[in-house]
Amino acid sequence: MFTIKKLLLCIITIPGALIALMFAGGILAVRKRRYGGALLMASAAALYILSIGPVADFAIGRIELLNHATAHDNADSIILLGGGLVEGAADLTGEHIPSPVMMVRIVECVRLHRRHGLPIVVSGGVVGSGPAEAPVYRRFLVDLGVPPERIIVESRSRDTVENARYVRPIIAERGFRTSILLTSAFHLRRATLIFREEGLSVVPHSCGQLARSKKKLDTYDALPTMHNLYKSSLALREFAGLALYRIKYAVAPSSSTRTTIVSIRRDQ
Repeated sequence: MFTIKKLLLCIITIPGALIALMFAGGILAVRKRRYGGALLMASAAALYILSIGPVADFAIGRIELLNHATAHDNADSIILLGGGLVEGAADLTGEHIPSPVMMVRIVECVRLHRRHGLPIVVSGGVVGSGPAEAPVYRRFLVDLGVPPERIIVESRSRDTVENARYVRPIIAERGFRTSILLTSAFHLRRATLIFREEGLSVVPHSCGQLARSKKKLDTYDALPTMHNLYKSSLALREFAGLALYRIKYAVAPSSSTRTTIVSIRRDQ
């Protein structure tokens, strides 16, 4: 009964329902000798492949960077990178709340602060027409016990490059030498590249790993889900972003990027 329920949910929800409709439409178009049938079926197959567990875990696992800062890294501050808001959402202490991805970063930041006692630079500005992100993150950090005087807000940046460029003068003004760079595992590889190329000394610290470490596959891994499609989409976006920034900073994949990855894995 459980398996039947899983199959039915897969068929009537996205992306399973969309895959089935695309495939059925492709077959119908081919039978009626209409153009586009093969392309529709190929698109359905691609969507299915990106929506299953083994492919999604492989893709996101290739882009995630897993590293945790330790006391031996001699960092003197934490840089918390923004990750979006749920705008207008009601909350206990104000309006707007961090996105689910950002909540994981905030919780990890509080844990790091409690362990190392370092000041926190929160970076995130206005994206689109919404509110600045960093003040919302600050409110949650304070609610979770971080002293307000230990939080520095940078609320102008709109992307990772601007995170680095607007944080740099803050770091310099306060005399910080090496910062723990905290962001999601899928974003950490690109963020580390950008921050180092922008002249900041950072120790990367990951949170929110998405790639599962399960070794044995089962039947349910063949069912397409939105969560798996989300992981595949993140991986594709980060691969594209990393390639673009390698070109921007003229970083050869075979040289400095590999050196960087080896050096930041020294504590694993």
